[in-house]
Amino acid sequence: PNKEGWLKVIDLSDPGHPRELSTYNFERLNLPSDIWISEDIAYVTVGRGLQIMDFSDPLHPSKISFYTTNEPCHNLYIRGKVAYFTLPGRRLLEIVDISDPSDPKKLGEIAFDDIPTDVELSEDGRYAYVATIKKLVAVDIGDTLSPKKLECYYGNVKDISLSGDLVYIAAFERGLNVVDVSDPSRPEVVSSYETGHTVTGVWVSKGYAYVAYGSGGLRILDISVPSEPRQVGRWEWEKEEGFQTGAAKDVCVSHNIAYLLECEGPSLYILDVSDPTSPEKIGFCDIEGMNYPNTVRVSGNHAYITGSIGTALIVVDISDPTDPKQVFSYPGMGAGNICIVDSLAYVTMSRGIGDYAVEVLDISNPSDPKKIGEYGPSSGKIEDITISGRYMYGIGSHIFGGEHYFDFYVVDVTDPSCPKQVGYLSMPVEGSIIIPRGVYVLGNYVYVGTYSIWVIDISDPSNPIYLGRSSMGSGAGFYGYGNYLYVLGGTDGLYILRIGEATYIGEDQGGLPESFSLGQNYPNPFNRGTVVRFQVPDDTRVSLKVYDLLGREVRTLVEGRLGAGEYEVFWDGRDKGGRPVGSGVYLYRLKGGRYSEAKRMLILR
Repeated sequence: PNKEGWLKVIDLSDPGHPRELSTYNFERLNLPSDIWISEDIAYVTVGRGLQIMDFSDPLHPSKISFYTTNEPCHNLYIRGKVAYFTLPGRRLLEIVDISDPSDPKKLGEIAFDDIPTDVELSEDGRYAYVATIKKLVAVDIGDTLSPKKLECYYGNVKDISLSGDLVYIAAFERGLNVVDVSDPSRPEVVSSYETGHTVTGVWVSKGYAYVAYGSGGLRILDISVPSEPRQVGRWEWEKEEGFQTGAAKDVCVSHNIAYLLECEGPSLYILDVSDPTSPEKIGFCDIEGMNYPNTVRVSGNHAYITGSIGTALIVVDISDPTDPKQVFSYPGMGAGNICIVDSLAYVTMSRGIGDYAVEVLDISNPSDPKKIGEYGPSSGKIEDITISGRYMYGIGSHIFGGEHYFDFYVVDVTDPSCPKQVGYLSMPVEGSIIIPRGVYVLGNYVYVGTYSIWVIDISDPSNPIYLGRSSMGSGAGFYGYGNYLYVLGGTDGLYILRIGEATYIGEDQGGLPESFSLGQNYPNPFNRGTVVRFQVPDDTRVSLKVYDLLGREVRTLVEGRLGAGEYEVFWDGRDKGGRPVGSGVYLYRLKGGRYSEAKRMLILR
């Protein structure tokens, strides 16, 4: 996999025809995160420090010096001869003298209670305003050798911008907050505009969907009629200074108790949901040693929490839900998902920047889990998983030759101490990098969440076949239960999709189609299989069938009622009896209402 960063120089003298002049490749794993340019010098924060570069010759950029931090740095700001940047892993703002670009020297640093995410400086250079996950901090940097924190504004801070004496705060789903810092020691909120909450996690149990709702806490939906979900209960955080003080990240329900993972503390809230219409808080504990939690799962009398930056896995004793106790911390650079099967936990672990593997832990003694096995692909990374029977199904991505690839792994875990890969699928993907957001197995199909939902045929585990995908916008993942997918739609809310006929899924790409349409199959010609895309304008009965040139039906690909949207269906080149068809031209015809259209496809064996 390509884990090298680069910096490109583009000639914009003719804006209509930008032209690449040169590319500078950084050292392996030294991925760039921010850049600041002053005259002919570029300052770049990378994986292990600050790199200073000479661009006086744009065709041949060169390194002047490297200031080492030995960990990723971000959020670079240059003022005069001083550089300011954050070290999220150590929760620091570092201040560096760059008056001599060939020999940068540390001036000072200041620590914060949580992870710094952005930096802005006042016009006079006297104050730095640092956004952390939970607040905005004003810092007096008049003495760069000894910076001092002045005061904090508490809020869920993502990004900031400073204009005069006003700081504009992007506060996740809480919207835009405007803070007056004319007196940095007493920041004051002057206005705010709140947006909708963000759906970040969901759990389905006994006809109800329990939804982690960002700063909105927990929502409980009656899904006994999946096409008509309705809210029946809610639980919210206590308010502080008019704002909600928590941010739900994930939720898990076991024996009428909901375990709500809160990411700002971070902390674990325990709620009695025996009456879904009136959830009640019965327990709480802070999560020590973990900066940002990802997932919570419950097995027996323990909750298992994965997180990033600091500690990879934390175990909480919940035998008494009113008095939960943290009993174990598993070290690591970070962890994503966790699947628990009997006394084993399969955890996606970070092995370095952009590199992930699966560790198998024996949790028969939850207070002292032991690593007994590991699986890491020889190329690429595995970031999300699920276990079904003897197999682990994992998804990930890699970059090769400047292209992004989607990766799907089938791993035999019959012997958990020695997992073995038995199947693999990799496909180039247009656009941005793949971000795994869920894996669910139903019968012979795997549903994979990224920014789309992919469908993969695993009837032969050694030869997984891609069937199609459906775009769901900027979904934050999904939860599979029975014949339904519960898709987290971010600020859009929760989607419920019915699955089962896994060769097609409805697709929404920014608006419903106005009419039927049938696209040309791709690839065409083809050998192993091909994909047909079509659009349906409204809820109606649709059929898509393949015929030979004599008009004989070869295969029915779609037959049934579909809602409005865009669809993909995969044909593996076999007839309805499962036999490969011969080389030649075939017709495929889409029918719906009064609409009927056919196109040709070519198989080359």
